[in-house]
Amino acid sequence: ANVIASGISQVTGRPFNLIVAFAGNSDNHGNTLGRAIAQSSIHHFVDYNWDTSKGCPSFLEEPPGNQIKREPEKLEDVKTYIANVARWLSPMLE
Repeated sequence: ANVIASGISQVTGRPFNLIVAFAGNSDNHGNTLGRAIAQSSIHHFVDYNWDTSKGCPSFLEEPPGNQIKREPEKLEDVKTYIANVARWLSPMLE
């Protein structure tokens, strides 16, 4: 596994991994195993972050933020990240 991004907890000050990528490989039988991403922040994939005018999802416990509304270029960064993840997770061509 490779750490792609890390951060520092605002509560404890301790570092932690934000995104970890697992490269595909082969098992003992020669089967190709796919790639995987483990990410600590699901909220980037939630519709609410893409269009805050739609309201909060029912599972959201934190007060809504307005960073995307204030800085729309941040959403473009998220969209670029998601497109890159989708391409990277696509089946590998031999």
